[in-house]
Amino acid sequence: IFAANSGTLMRVRALEAIGGYNTRFWLDFSDIDVFHRLHSHGFSVRIAGDLRLEHEMAMLDYDRQMTPARFATFLAAESDFMDLYRGRLERGMHLLRLAARVLHQRSYADPAYARLSWQALWERLTTRAATRLARHERARHSQMRSAGAHRG
Repeated sequence: IFAANSGTLMRVRALEAIGGYNTRFWLDFSDIDVFHRLHSHGFSVRIAGDLRLEHEMAMLDYDRQMTPARFATFLAAESDFMDLYRGRLERGMHLLRLAARVLHQRSYADPAYARLSWQALWERLTTRAATRLARHERARHSQMRSAGAHRG
């Protein structure tokens, strides 16, 4: 279970105490990273269970909201989070989830999703964590520069 950025109210003091948002997680996993670090610093999270927030998640709608390029950024962030914060057992479970994704996504109309999941699985099996993290960092900087150029 984890909290999501959507609908989050947070004390600025708490965010400052953990060093703010991590640019490594500029889109995907930004919430998971922040709440992980808040927990690591001893902060607690309270959930208002009587509220309802209408929200759509691209990760749950591969036909209308997700694109292969967006999914690739998710896979890189997910991999980075595993490498930075999770132990051997969880990283092993992540390999199994990636393999299951490959099989499941073969039924999708767009074969790019299964191909991207396969590439992420292969990268984790054949590449050291430090190499993956550096490769993802370079790609992220390129994506952020490209996104900024499209806005201006």
